[in-house]
Amino acid sequence: MAGRRITAGGRNSSYRQDNRTGGGRNAARYAKASAYYNYGSAAQKVQPQRLPDVRRRRSEEELNRARMAARYNREKSRRMNPALVVFMVMIFSVMSVFLVKYCSLQYQLTSVTQEVAGLEKELSNIRVRNDQTLNDINGRISLDDIKYRAITELGMTYADEGQVISYENEIGDYVRQVSKVDK
Repeated sequence: MAGRRITAGGRNSSYRQDNRTGGGRNAARYAKASAYYNYGSAAQKVQPQRLPDVRRRRSEEELNRARMAARYNREKSRRMNPALVVFMVMIFSVMSVFLVKYCSLQYQLTSVTQEVAGLEKELSNIRVRNDQTLNDINGRISLDDIKYRAITELGMTYADEGQVISYENEIGDYVRQVSKVDK
């Protein structure tokens, strides 16, 4: 079915009724939503409609009450509870004491660490000097020098075959000679 209709703008446009409104579950809703197609190249000129104002207008009394509540809240926020102030001062002082103590401990830790590093460096230097001295001593002394001094200056001689005595201990412990050994 095609029909002619004059729109609000005064132009003619053609509409065709939708034939898809058969018996389906959503047929009634679909028929209402898209009952006509608009054929034509000109868009309709529609007059804007005023929507009803749904906002509630505040009365002067409500506005005054809101202003008074806001003023009261501002004044209340400016005042501080004395107990809260004392509590905050106490907390601040305790935190200050802890901060000073922490800084003091950090300073002590740093100074002790530096002292330990200095002592370790000194120990390292002493060890190096001891190793050098030991190497010098070991380098200056040879077994030939010791043998020569023992024979010439102290009058020592090698043991003869008759001077060496073998001794066996039954216990298996070491032997310490305290007195003369019987042959």
